[in-house]
Amino acid sequence: MLCGIMIGVITNPHARGVVTDPLLPRRLAQIGGDRTLVRETWNLRQLSDAVQEFARRGVEVVAACGGDGTNMAVLTEMVRVHGADRLPRLAVLRGGTVNTVASNLGIQGSPEDILTRLVAWSSRQMMEPVVQRPLLSVNGSHGFLFTAAMGARFFEAYNAGPLTGVAWAAVLAARITISSLLGTKLARRLFEPVAARIVVDGSVLPVRRWTLLVAATLEDVGLKMRITHRALERQGYYHLVASGLPAFDLARQMHHVFLARSLSGASHFDRLARESVIEFEQPQPYIMDGDLFQASRLVLRHGPRVTISVP
Repeated sequence: MLCGIMIGVITNPHARGVVTDPLLPRRLAQIGGDRTLVRETWNLRQLSDAVQEFARRGVEVVAACGGDGTNMAVLTEMVRVHGADRLPRLAVLRGGTVNTVASNLGIQGSPEDILTRLVAWSSRQMMEPVVQRPLLSVNGSHGFLFTAAMGARFFEAYNAGPLTGVAWAAVLAARITISSLLGTKLARRLFEPVAARIVVDGSVLPVRRWTLLVAATLEDVGLKMRITHRALERQGYYHLVASGLPAFDLARQMHHVFLARSLSGASHFDRLARESVIEFEQPQPYIMDGDLFQASRLVLRHGPRVTISVP
């Protein structure tokens, strides 16, 4: 990073990884001195104000300190303020409980460690290591990972659980897999099909009841599950997985997910897509980068590319 470039840090006080450490924003501000602007954003209005302030002051690296949902909110506002072709670089500070985006990019360490490395590159008057990644746009929000049907119910079950973090997510995933093989109540509830019409790049998929819907521009959707392993295969496309397979058929192919192999079945579709339109018969919950939404109609598009610092 060149000398004189400022880093703008946005902290989300609601993120579980930040709630436990209320003094973190103060320590982050001390790391970069007058070359680092730190703004706590308690709501979307404050987030918008912070991104606009960073734009006025010429900030070229925006660092998000929260979970995957914080990254999505920051990126969405960056696209709104700067436009798709003039985005500042993004830095992911791993301030959440589960940091899927950071894990995909190999970003390790605490928020302070990551910001310290960014500042160190600045002090050496060098450009920090970066990667470029495409975004996934869903109904105007810009992130990396979308899921509905079983995927949304998994997140709801995770959030309702007694613990947080990767360990609890792994335990829950194992319980669901066993339940699916045995056909117990948990699997029947989580894999209950949802009715929807799906159009992928102009072609209607010949199934109307779906158990699993996932789309991503990341290869690993968490816990080393590479169900969207083709996400970076073709520029301008994201990986869409739309499955009508019952729970047992999905569970018995679970090992394929960890081996980056596509699942199979007459009602299962793995597609590279530019645009998908999902029309549910009634409003359904869906997850975008860890945050819960609800809608009857979804438009998924391949989004702009963002440069991400990986110090």
